[in-house]
Amino acid sequence: MIGRIEIRYGNFWIRLICSLAVAVGVGNAVFFSLLDALEEVARTLIVEPDVEQYIYASRFEEIIAAFCSCIIFSLFHIEEPWTMTACCFAMAMAYVLGVVMTAILFGMVLPIVSPLLGILLASVLLGTMAWSEERDGRKQLEQLERAKQEFTDMLVHDLRRRMSSILMSFSLLEKGGKATEGKTEEITGSMRLIAERALIQINDLLAIRRIEESKLKLDKKKTSLRRFLKRSILEHQLACEVVGTSIKLLDGEDCEIEIDEGLISRVLANLLWNALEHAEAGSEIQVGCELKEAGGVQVFVANKGKPIPRELQDKLFEAFVSERKESSLGNLPAVGLGLAFCKLALEAHGASIAIESPFDEAGGGVKVSMQF
Repeated sequence: MIGRIEIRYGNFWIRLICSLAVAVGVGNAVFFSLLDALEEVARTLIVEPDVEQYIYASRFEEIIAAFCSCIIFSLFHIEEPWTMTACCFAMAMAYVLGVVMTAILFGMVLPIVSPLLGILLASVLLGTMAWSEERDGRKQLEQLERAKQEFTDMLVHDLRRRMSSILMSFSLLEKGGKATEGKTEEITGSMRLIAERALIQINDLLAIRRIEESKLKLDKKKTSLRRFLKRSILEHQLACEVVGTSIKLLDGEDCEIEIDEGLISRVLANLLWNALEHAEAGSEIQVGCELKEAGGVQVFVANKGKPIPRELQDKLFEAFVSERKESSLGNLPAVGLGLAFCKLALEAHGASIAIESPFDEAGGGVKVSMQF
């Protein structure tokens, strides 16, 4: 079954099928003599019908001429509707001139009405398809521009709130002369976390653009997966202390895979940050890797947060879609950027990413898996 997205004017076979449909309709009209009266009128206007030496085309030749006049439009991809109209007019005038010249030079009268009707109907049908596709393209561009603007507004708002939090922390340090050493460390730790998260967002934005423009070159090398995961978990211990959660690396077999460590470490950082932001206080975030029976390696990050609606799960990997939940790190809304970066980075490795939610027996939690 042909999907709607495949039925496009830009596809030669679609244009050919539509032109053939018009040709069949015109051919039937010729076969059943529905155009004979119009043909007589046209001959009267263009050639001298009283001249006996004229040779008139047969019914079969008229059908062939009609088919050719319809199909010729499918050979060209004319995107502009106005260009299609101009081509239709030029072709019709050229055909009429050809009829006159053939009658004068060779004494043969070519069919007039059916080819002109074929030219008109084929150009109208294909021109309508081209116009509709152009309109849909404009709408998609407008929607994309609106989405980008909304995303930019969200990102700026998010970064502004993070910077505001850092400034507030600075104010507390300036005014808190009698603050304990532990309190000072807590404030500076929180400031560092907010700044790191903002930097990750900015880097994700730049990386998405580079991946989409195919300018990102991967530096793949064999990597011990468990060593790689342990290092990433250690880098997030401070965030765990602030949020009041813990990260546990589940037992499993170690294996080596070829990855760009810098890029995949940022993917894992995004997943761990998301898990931390939406984890319940006092809960445990699980990280693991396992060999799949069908081949390949699966790496996952799971938390005990609120489940994500199924209808939203696939959309979360789009750059301008977010779940818009409050987080555990300062109640800051997500801007729907990290998972889009993760998806693109993994696809560049020939890998994939998926969300499973709920995934635990209690009907809650979110599990994000990377399949290498």
